[in-house]
Amino acid sequence: MRSVVAVLSLASASLAASVAFVQPLLAQSQSYVAVRSDEPLRDRVAYLLSLFESDTKVRAALLADPAIAAVRARLAATERQLLASCEAYDPPACPVEQLMLTEAEIEAVAGALERLAKSDPAITRLVSRHVRPSGRYQLHAALEDPALLVAAWRDSAAAVNRLYRLYALGQKPLYPAIDSLDRDPKDAGFQARLGEAVAIGAARRRFGGDDGTSGEPFPAWSRMGFDLLILAQRDEAARYEPLDTGVNGPANRFARSVDWKRYRYTAILVPGNGVEAGERAVSPIGLLRLWLAVERWRGGLAPLIIVSGGHVHPNRSEFSEAVQMKKILMDRFEVPEKAILIDPYARHTTTNLRNAVRLLFRAGAPIDRPFLVTSSTWQAGYVADAGPAGLIERSKRELGYVPYRGATKISPVDAEVVPEVLALQLDPDEPLDP
Repeated sequence: MRSVVAVLSLASASLAASVAFVQPLLAQSQSYVAVRSDEPLRDRVAYLLSLFESDTKVRAALLADPAIAAVRARLAATERQLLASCEAYDPPACPVEQLMLTEAEIEAVAGALERLAKSDPAITRLVSRHVRPSGRYQLHAALEDPALLVAAWRDSAAAVNRLYRLYALGQKPLYPAIDSLDRDPKDAGFQARLGEAVAIGAARRRFGGDDGTSGEPFPAWSRMGFDLLILAQRDEAARYEPLDTGVNGPANRFARSVDWKRYRYTAILVPGNGVEAGERAVSPIGLLRLWLAVERWRGGLAPLIIVSGGHVHPNRSEFSEAVQMKKILMDRFEVPEKAILIDPYARHTTTNLRNAVRLLFRAGAPIDRPFLVTSSTWQAGYVADAGPAGLIERSKRELGYVPYRGATKISPVDAEVVPEVLALQLDPDEPLDP
C-alpha cells in the first residue's frame, strides 16, 4: 500500500499546475517591520492609530489641522463632563459611549487626512513606508495613497467605536456565546467601573505629559475604547505579542533559511477543535489531528506545522488551543520548536485559515505555493466547499473576502489551499482577533 505522503503528493499535482502564478502584491512587504508601541491592543486592533503616534512630524501635522483639532476638543470636553458626572449619580451611571466618534466626525477627519496626504511630506511617507507595506489595510491596496489612508482611517474608527458597542453598551457580537460582555452593562457595579476607568485614563494622559500638543489625535476616545477590553477581561488580541519575534521567533528564523522547492507544501495547518465538558486544554479530536499532522511532517510534505486556536472553548478559557498543541508536539512527538508556528488568536474556522496565511507571509514563505489543512473529515470538506454552506461563502459573509484560493479536498482529512494576501487585512468587527 502506498504511503499517505505519496498519495497526497499525487493528488495535489493538478492543483499545483493550476496555481503556478504569483498574484500581484500591491506593495505589501514580507520584510516590513511593524511599529510597536506601549499599547499592544491598539497595535493589533487599530494599527493606524499607533502609526499616528509613532512619528513626531506626523503628530504635528495632524494636531495642527483645524478639523482634527475640533474633534479632539469635543472629545476633551466630553471627557471633562464625564469626569464631573460619572460619580454624581446614585446609582452610578457613566455613559462613556458619548466618547464615540460620530459619523460626521469620522468623515471630517477623513477629509483632513486626504488633504494632508496630498500636501504634507510626513503623511505621504507614513502611507508609503507603513500603511501600504504593512498589509493591514490590504482590501484597499489598489487605491491611491490619499484614498488608502482615508480607508484605513475609516476601518480604524469603526474598530474603536465597535469596542464601545460591544463592551460598554453590550451589543451582541457575531458569536455571542464566546465573545460577549459577561454582565449587564447597566449594572451599577459595572457603571461604577466605567467611571473609574474614565478617571484613570485621564490621569494617565496628564501624567504622561499630554498637554494637547502630543500623542495620537484622539486619546480620550481610543484609550477608553481599549480600556473597555481590559475591563471586560478580553485582552486576548495582545496576550502573545510580539508574536513574530516571541514564541514564533525560532520558527520564523528557521523559515528564512528553508529551501521551499524541496517541499510540496509550505506548512501543515492543524485547526483547534475546542474542548467539551470534562476536557482540558486540548480535545481528544485535537490530539488525533496532531498525530495526522506529525505523520505528514515526518514524511517531508512541509517544513512547518501551524497550530491554530485561541482562548475560545469554553468561553474565557484559560487555555489557548494553539499553545497547548505546541506543547504536545514538542513533548509527545518531539517536533522541534523551530518547526512550529502558533496562532493563539483564531476563534473560528475562517480565522484559522486567515491567520495561517498571515503567519506564512510574515515567515517569508512563498505565497504562490499551497499549504495543507489537516483536520477532521467534516472540516476538510468544509474548507473546499464552494457551496452556500461551505467555508468559502462563510468567509465572504464574515470577512468580506476569502483568505485562500484553489481549495481542493485531497483526502478524507486533508485539503490544500493557496494563500490569498487579502488575509493581511485587519478586521474592524472582531476586536478579540482582528
